Amino acid sequence: MIKVMIVDDEYLARQVMKQTIEWEKYKCRLCAEASNGVEAVEIAKKIRPDIVITDINMPGKDGIEMAKEIKNFNPECNFIVITGYDEFEYARAAVKISAVDFILKPIDEDEFVSSIKKAVKDVEKKRETCNITSEKILLNMMRGKIQIKELDLESNGIYLNNIVIVNIKNDSYENLLENDNVFELYSQNGHIIQIIKENIKDCYVIECHEDKLAIILKADEIGRSLDIHECIQNVKDLVEKKTNTTISLGISNIFNINYIRDAYEQSKEALKNRLYFGKNNIMYYDSINFSVNGTRVNIEQNERELILSIKACDKVKVEKRLSKIYEYMKENRCSTYFIKQVSIELVLKVLNILADHNIKEDKIFGKQFNVYKNADTLSTINELYSWVLKVMLDVIRNIKISMIEKEENGVERAIQYIKSNYCSDITLSEISSKVYLNESYLSRKIKQRLGINFKEYLTKLRMEKAIGLLNKPNIRVSEVANQVGYMDYRRFTSNFKKYTGYSPSEFLKIK
Repeated sequence: MIKVMIVDDEYLARQVMKQTIEWEKYKCRLCAEASNGVEAVEIAKKIRPDIVITDINMPGKDGIEMAKEIKNFNPECNFIVITGYDEFEYARAAVKISAVDFILKPIDEDEFVSSIKKAVKDVEKKRETCNITSEKILLNMMRGKIQIKELDLESNGIYLNNIVIVNIKNDSYENLLENDNVFELYSQNGHIIQIIKENIKDCYVIECHEDKLAIILKADEIGRSLDIHECIQNVKDLVEKKTNTTISLGISNIFNINYIRDAYEQSKEALKNRLYFGKNNIMYYDSINFSVNGTRVNIEQNERELILSIKACDKVKVEKRLSKIYEYMKENRCSTYFIKQVSIELVLKVLNILADHNIKEDKIFGKQFNVYKNADTLSTINELYSWVLKVMLDVIRNIKISMIEKEENGVERAIQYIKSNYCSDITLSEISSKVYLNESYLSRKIKQRLGINFKEYLTKLRMEKAIGLLNKPNIRVSEVANQVGYMDYRRFTSNFKKYTGYSPSEFLKIK
């Protein structure tokens, strides 16, 4: 993509230019904007734009002065100059900075698009025709696209014999990408490159990817491992101090330039240890433990125990067993792919447990939750462990809440069942089976809920009903006993006297 920067002291003008053009349609990415020439120069030093669209008349430093300064350090930059009618003669100065075009205000959209197309075409042409830089040659050599024997290195400005390659990853990359903060990414990388060049003499800095850089060090000058470590540690500390990010670094062994590809591969392998050691660390290829990856057998056994612990809602055992799985993978230096695969499988199995409880996962994790995308954003084994553990603990918490709700509903349904069926010969065992609760558990919950046990509550309901029936004229005690669930008349009489202090016949006389 072609990097574009807009410079105008009028906020509205910048917004119009940003929002009216489909930048990606013209192979452009709008990377930055500035409200004055001074600010624009500083930003341009960091992001090295391919095209700058600028107003001429701005306070402090006008567009022409700004463009001249940018040309000094970024000579291939193209400019589209915007001017008002009364500045037209002044705009002729744009010729001196080789402006691709200059446009009169108010800006005509078609004319503006035409200028952008012209600038894009010019950038592409320069890219095609310009000589391959030493960094590009080295990158192609590192990737095995160019063989050493095909080149005269010195004639291309490359003076190397023995080398060490340091692979650098910007630790903020995933977060910045997720938040679509491209400008901050370019800015950070610009700072990192600047720090490297200011603090390491005679090195080559290669931009391998948006999140990765490589430093090629002359091992003839930095020959001892202690020298290399001190040099790289200093850069790492300065990056952390002067930027909003940290970096992780993987360092190769010393190689002759003829084996630059091997050195590069080693630096990448060393950097992969970021998975185990975490971000903001220096890792050496020599320190890699090449022990055989752990087999699935051990992990699967622990997985089965882990799933049982989750179903039992035992948080202590879950943390212990999950930690055991990740420690095993860490000790055996399992591959990134393997660890992520295990992590994803664990989360999917846990989500299946939710389904068993009729709990929807989006209720807990939101509709945007995607197991595979989440795992892909995590880059260290500790991050993956923390993510899986959090998912498991959230699941356990919600299962417990669901179980409590079900139990409370079960107790309430039991009480309603007693109220509706107290006239029948019901038992606690019968009720517990109908509401799917353990009999002794239900007994405790009824006592907690009502302050009296099941038998006392059943008797209370029957006696209050009996009192009401005995108030009716010409009713026999035996009829009342039958209607409130007593087949045994004597038992009814005994319970009634205990409850009221009167026998049923006595109660009939005093009513």
